[in-house]
Amino acid sequence: MSNMSKQVSAELQNFLSRANIAIAENDMEAAVSALSEARLLTPDHPGVLRAYIQAHANLAAKKLKSGDPAAALRATPHSLATSTKTRLRRRKRPAHEGLGVGLHLVAHGSELLHNLLIGAGGLGRVGEVVMQLFGRGFGRLIAALPVRETQVAARNVVLCFPELSGAKQRQLAKSAVRQTVQSLFELPWIWTRSARSLQKKIEGVHGLALLQQALTANRGVIIAAPHFGAWELLNRWLAQQTPMSVLYRQPKLAWLEPLLIKCRTAPGIAMLRAEPSAVRALLKRLQAGQVIAILPDQQPKAGEGEFADFFGIPAMTMTLLPKLAQRTGAIVLLCTAQRSASGHFAIRIEAATPEIADAAALNANIERIARRDPAQYQLTYKRFSMRPEGEERRYR
Repeated sequence: MSNMSKQVSAELQNFLSRANIAIAENDMEAAVSALSEARLLTPDHPGVLRAYIQAHANLAAKKLKSGDPAAALRATPHSLATSTKTRLRRRKRPAHEGLGVGLHLVAHGSELLHNLLIGAGGLGRVGEVVMQLFGRGFGRLIAALPVRETQVAARNVVLCFPELSGAKQRQLAKSAVRQTVQSLFELPWIWTRSARSLQKKIEGVHGLALLQQALTANRGVIIAAPHFGAWELLNRWLAQQTPMSVLYRQPKLAWLEPLLIKCRTAPGIAMLRAEPSAVRALLKRLQAGQVIAILPDQQPKAGEGEFADFFGIPAMTMTLLPKLAQRTGAIVLLCTAQRSASGHFAIRIEAATPEIADAAALNANIERIARRDPAQYQLTYKRFSMRPEGEERRYR
C-alpha cells in the first residue's frame, strides 16, 4: 500500500470512529458531518454510503421529534441531492436513472416527497439493499409528517376500514405511507436492473399455470394489475413471460412523459397512452390473441367511467377493461407483486372472481386483493374524490 493510500485509510478510519462515537452519544449532527467527510474520501464505498444515509434519516427523525418538521426536511435532501448529482456526472449515467424515482411524486404534486426522492434518485445503481434502507428510513419520517399523503391515507383508512379501532386505523395509515415511500425508492433499482437481477428478488410465483393456459388459449389476455405492492416490478416480470402492451395515463406535466416512457420501456413492453386511438389498438391486439396490461384502479376522467361500490363507497371506476373483455372474449387475470418482510416479492396470478362483466365486478376483485394486505394498497391516493351528484366531498 502506498503512503498516500495509507494516509487516506487512516483518515477514513478516523472519520468513521468519530461518526460511531457521535451516534453512540445521539449527536446526529456530528455523525452526519463525520460521514460527509468520509464520503469525500471514498464516495463509492457502499458501507460508508449506507451509514451516511442512515445518519441523515436519524437526524431528520430527531428534528421531527423535537417538533420542527421544517428542520427535518432541511436535514434530509440537500446533501444527498448534491452527492447524487456528482455521482451521475462522474459515471455519465443517463438522466432518467437519476430522476426516474421522482416521476410519480412530481406528477402528484407532493413537494416534500419530490425533494426527498430527487436526492435519492441517482442511487439506482447502488443496490436494492441501500434503496430499501433509504425507503424505510424516509417512510418512517414521512408517515409522521402532516403532509398530503399521510392525510389522504388516514382518511381512506377511516372510509374503507370503519370496523377498526382508532388506534389500528392510525397504525394502518402509517404503514400504508411507509409502504408507498418504500415502493417509490425501489423504482430506480427496478428501472435500471437486468431481468436476471430482478429475478433474484422474486421468492415465488403463484398461479403461473393460469397465465400459461391463458396464453395458449389464443383469446387475448387482459392483465389487471392494481396499485398493490411493486407493480413496476410486476411489469418487468410479466414482460419476461410474454410480450405485452401497457396502457398508461399521460402525466399532467408534459415534459415527464418521454422520461416515463424511457424508464418503463423494456424488452417485451410496448407503452400505449390512454387515448381513443389506443383503445382501437388494444381491441386489435386482443383480437389477435395478444396481451395487454391495465392499472384498473385509477380514477377515470368524467365520462370515461361509472360509479360502482368500492369498500362500500361509490367510486368512479373505469369501464374500459370490462368492455374490452366483453367485446373480445379475452381472459382477464389479476396480477400482483406482494412485498415480503425480507424485501423480496411474491408474484400472484389469479382468475377474476367474480367474472369482470362490469365496473362493480372489477372493484370487487380489486377490493379482495387490497384486503389481503391493506398497507400495500394505494391508500395515499384520493380514490373517492369524484362524487355522485349531490353527495358531499370525501376529502378536504
